[in-house]
Amino acid sequence: MNMRTKLRTQLQKPNIFFKVFKEYLSKGKFKSSDGGKFLSFKELNENNPEWTKWMEELMQRMADEQGYQCFNNSAPKEDYDIKEIMEIDHIVTNKLRGNDWYRKAIPLIAVEHENCQESTYVENLEWSFWKLLHITAKLKVLIGYPKKEHTQELLKIFSYMIKEREKIFSIPQNVLVLFGYKKEIQWEYSGYNFKNGEFYLIA
Repeated sequence: MNMRTKLRTQLQKPNIFFKVFKEYLSKGKFKSSDGGKFLSFKELNENNPEWTKWMEELMQRMADEQGYQCFNNSAPKEDYDIKEIMEIDHIVTNKLRGNDWYRKAIPLIAVEHENCQESTYVENLEWSFWKLLHITAKLKVLIGYPKKEHTQELLKIFSYMIKEREKIFSIPQNVLVLFGYKKEIQWEYSGYNFKNGEFYLIA
């Protein structure tokens, strides 16, 4: 197994994805759409629409440098005339070449990023999680920014949704939940992996 193949395999593991994601966040820079100064992720606000754009570009860079291809609304149009696949924010596939790319594309990692702070935010997270459960991918990742006191409630809801699905479809779910919490002037992420019927905090 060569190094590139090894990276592709490892990134589909929840703990490795979380580690790499945090590394890209810590060194990432984003230039505001009005041509203003470069902002680090620490300076962005989850209510800012540019946060979504920045996350799209981060996922593009992360996927490309790790040997994958990412389809989202920031995907280069000159490569493939398609953005979001199946209305999922980020679909990460194997590297593709040629006009018949769609015959070869395998969704390996599916990522939903929910960053609004409306009164229905918990319901929005539930809907995003539901979408992830019902597509086929090696790893499914939900990124959100709930209030910290809602964390355990949401994880219990997500566990229930997984168990209900598995009553019909017995294929185990490889799921990672990343919650970002604002701490002073920066964001701190916690990762939760579903295993043996419940979510565990990734150390």
